[in-house]
Amino acid sequence: MLGWRGFSDSMVSAHDQLDPSICLSGGPIRSLSVLQRLQFQIELAAVNKDQLKQRIADFYQARLSNDAQACMAYFGKQVVFAFSNSDGTGPLRHRPQDSKVLLELVGQIVAMWRWQSLSDQVIVIDGNQAAVRYTVVVQFAASGREIQTQLMDHLIYDDAGQVIEFMEFADTALLNSVAAERDSVTALPGA
Repeated sequence: MLGWRGFSDSMVSAHDQLDPSICLSGGPIRSLSVLQRLQFQIELAAVNKDQLKQRIADFYQARLSNDAQACMAYFGKQVVFAFSNSDGTGPLRHRPQDSKVLLELVGQIVAMWRWQSLSDQVIVIDGNQAAVRYTVVVQFAASGREIQTQLMDHLIYDDAGQVIEFMEFADTALLNSVAAERDSVTALPGA
């Protein structure tokens, strides 16, 4: 995929650096002066927008399978993992040092909150970031109670398309009230 970003004139200094077959607005670039007036830089990205959108959809299908190991294929080696919370103290953050710690955390979440269905998924991608809104029916494993709720996730990806930051916005008041029905269970790991 070609990515376009603004740059200074000094970043492109010779016409022979350009491939005349590159097109902009439907026509080939014919001279360096056009390039200088438009001031853009061509950058090759490892994962294009369509590939990233498919990768995101695949990640959510892995989550729907309630298989922590399947989810791990979509995370980088170092991931900031966070949940918004409803008590006003800010996000609940986990900074795993390695994939083993992340697998343990994801395993706890998957075991505690079993997804039953996923619908109404909307994916918006901007560069290496994505916002995903969706509806899930989830079962709280400790009580067997099922609830339907909407979630919103903010994901940041590296150049290889691996998640390096994951922030989930959920109705934590609802989730905590469901978890509170069981005295010995905490709604979110680390809460």
